Amino acid sequence: METSIYYFSGTGNSLYLAKKLSEGIPGSKLYSIPKLQGEHAVSSEVMGLVFPTHALDVPVMVKDFIQKVDISKVKYIFSIVTCGEKIGNTIVYLDELLRSKKAKLDYGLEVKLADNSIYYKTPDIEIEKRFKELDTILARASYDILNKNNNMDSYSKLTKWSFMSVALKMAMKYYLKDGKKKVSSEKCIHCGLCQKLCPSKNISNIDGNMVFGENCVNCYGCINWCPKEAISFGKINVHNGKQYRCAGIKADELKV
Repeated sequence: METSIYYFSGTGNSLYLAKKLSEGIPGSKLYSIPKLQGEHAVSSEVMGLVFPTHALDVPVMVKDFIQKVDISKVKYIFSIVTCGEKIGNTIVYLDELLRSKKAKLDYGLEVKLADNSIYYKTPDIEIEKRFKELDTILARASYDILNKNNNMDSYSKLTKWSFMSVALKMAMKYYLKDGKKKVSSEKCIHCGLCQKLCPSKNISNIDGNMVFGENCVNCYGCINWCPKEAISFGKINVHNGKQYRCAGIKADELKV
């Protein structure tokens, strides 16, 4: 039976995981959420959603996708959420979004890989350990999905995670000021990579200068992939090798 796996990924973790998962699910096909334009209907009976948690919440682009996509033919939905440390209530929030569409999440899984926020860096030794364990984790997940197992009884909304999500978003906005995105004119070589990677097409080349618009979805792709470390998000600056990119993914695979 065909399985449609939809992914959203800024620095490659979720794409890498989606590709590995697809290998264990015969008949599965991968779809990039940012590349889907206009109306879209899921034709398969099994649907998967793979994405990173953003401040312990479902990413804005994934929320928008769920609101617009036609899932009337889908009978089983699973999701794997990647993170650097915790996903909070992300699985529960996703289930709530699906229920607003008269659907539901049947299976959810948290997978720790690496944080790409630069401000919080996952130790390299921990990243290596987590990726080594990934095959075992996904083998179990593939088994559960192929057998249409349901594990949602293990998830419940906790007030502490709702509070933490709000606190994180406020800290990013008001303390780290990540909304103030800039490109250093001294470092930028105008390669255009940031523009090609931006899932919301929020970066433009205006008179030779890379300029950010108002539609950033905070995937952190541009700041991590910039070859000259020319991009900053408020107090978040790249230095001392803090950029993160999934080792198994190339930039070309994430271009929109």
